[in-house]
Amino acid sequence: MKKVIPDNIRFRDHTVLCNHCQTYRPDTDYSEKALNKGFWFCRACLKLLRLSRRSNVTYLINSIYNHQKREGTVYTRLGLSSWLQSSEEFMGLFRAWILSDYDPDKKPSIIRKDATKPYDYHNLIIGTSKGNNALGSKVIGFYNGIETPYISAAEGARVYGLTRKGVLLACRSGKLYGGVRWRFG
Repeated sequence: MKKVIPDNIRFRDHTVLCNHCQTYRPDTDYSEKALNKGFWFCRACLKLLRLSRRSNVTYLINSIYNHQKREGTVYTRLGLSSWLQSSEEFMGLFRAWILSDYDPDKKPSIIRKDATKPYDYHNLIIGTSKGNNALGSKVIGFYNGIETPYISAAEGARVYGLTRKGVLLACRSGKLYGGVRWRFG
């Protein structure tokens, strides 16, 4: 079977036509993942696309939901979107984040009151990324009869060469993970 070569690739000079800006650029100006999927946007156009999406509240809410979905939610994307967009606090934080020129510390975020419980409307606090990082998931590891507190699940995981998600799951289930018994602190 003959391999079909798209019209927008030139092999002699190793350039590819960007589907966004319609200019031929060197193939090194594209991520390998993008080229393999046939998504021919050069790095400069991808950066502009990401910047344009950043000021969209729906895009931010979708990214928050996608992060939470990995750990389990009891609500839908549409439910979270309508709840956050009707919240004056969230929309005020969103506007302040835009005015701060997208300062990562001021990015609106959802924080769980109790990290042992799943994401639920009654267990959520609207805050910023800085507040979320400061709150963290404090954990305690029991190993060889010694109790060691860590300021976050990521730090505890780093010490033992484990994953943060695995430590959090072990805290919720009360099971051993990596030979260590974990619980929230």
